Amino acid sequence: MNVQKLFRRNRFKRPAKVEKPARQWPLVLREWRSYARRTALLALIAGALGALTWALDRPIHVISMDGAFQRVSPGQIE
Repeated sequence: MNVQKLFRRNRFKRPAKVEKPARQWPLVLREWRSYARRTALLALIAGALGALTWALDRPIHVISMDGAFQRVSPGQIE
């Protein structure tokens, strides 16, 4: 060791404390809000698609045709 460096240093300065690093949470748990938003959005979209599929997949029981109709011969169709 260099003797001059020992004398120049500030004797009244406390030595730096070596702190134990804080517990690091996994990245998934640190950003839980963004994952919760994405999950909620996907659940909402899936629920909306399920409701739309249920509403549109109804069997047709009755067909009603009203109005003025005119008789057409097969010759007029050609």
